[in-house]
Amino acid sequence: MAGSMSWPTTRSGNDRTIASADPGQPGMIQSRGSIPAMAIGYFLDKEHQPAKKEIEAALAGKLCFWKDIVQFIENNYELTGELAYGGKNYGWNLWYRKGGKSLVCLYPGQGSFTAQVVLGRDQSEQALHLKFCRSVDRLLQETPQLHDGKWLFIPVKSPAEAKAVEKLLLLKKHPIRRKTL
Repeated sequence: MAGSMSWPTTRSGNDRTIASADPGQPGMIQSRGSIPAMAIGYFLDKEHQPAKKEIEAALAGKLCFWKDIVQFIENNYELTGELAYGGKNYGWNLWYRKGGKSLVCLYPGQGSFTAQVVLGRDQSEQALHLKFCRSVDRLLQETPQLHDGKWLFIPVKSPAEAKAVEKLLLLKKHPIRRKTL
């Protein structure tokens, strides 16, 4: 499946509906105050599951990084992504998980995407001793460690950030060992 993206199943997170601040501004959601907040993903309408072509068009020039990470996951973990709706603040995402444990969520954006990687306490400590690109190093330093992990939302806009996501995934879960004949 080299270079392809698969969308085998669909999952819906919560039942909240989106309140668009401006229909002409995808990615904007209404906050409780008068100032709109940015959503993580671009596809926020729960009723409209984006097609693969819509996602690829939205990613534009960052599609190559998306495909690289998807291929990395499929090759190293033998997982298939599940298109899931994560709620009005997150939108549709490509979710990789196994046995109820999440590996990563990829949120397509307009000309970019965000990778959500949640690291446990020990994984966070290990990651702090490794060298990543400047933006990911900063995220690791500034993101608080919660009881359920360190929730990293990594905007992927460069090859360095894409490689950092792959490195974090290797830290989070060892690749599947392939049987040799």
